[in-house]
Amino acid sequence: MYGPGHLSLRHAAVAAGDAGIAELSDKGVLGRLRNMGDWLAYLSQRLLAEKRQDWQAAEPGQLDLALVDGSVICGPASKGSDWRLHGSRRLPTPPQFFGRAWH
Repeated sequence: MYGPGHLSLRHAAVAAGDAGIAELSDKGVLGRLRNMGDWLAYLSQRLLAEKRQDWQAAEPGQLDLALVDGSVICGPASKGSDWRLHGSRRLPTPPQFFGRAWH
């Protein structure tokens, strides 16, 4: 919700409450996001393990895999995120950067 859903932390907290998931403050959402690394690693490992057999049977060029990352850029004395930057790289193509930044 927060990242892909383009919601603020406060709006993500309200949406979680409305959906009956949890009653959180915006700081509560942020704390959970900051502490979910182990959970995301677990999910990633499970998904990769499920797909391993398909990948081993695939012919060269059949796989469509992309690495995606995002960040925020803050200027001096900023009171928040001034820019958001998302980049992705399709594998196994040669190294390229497909990025998008917006204000």
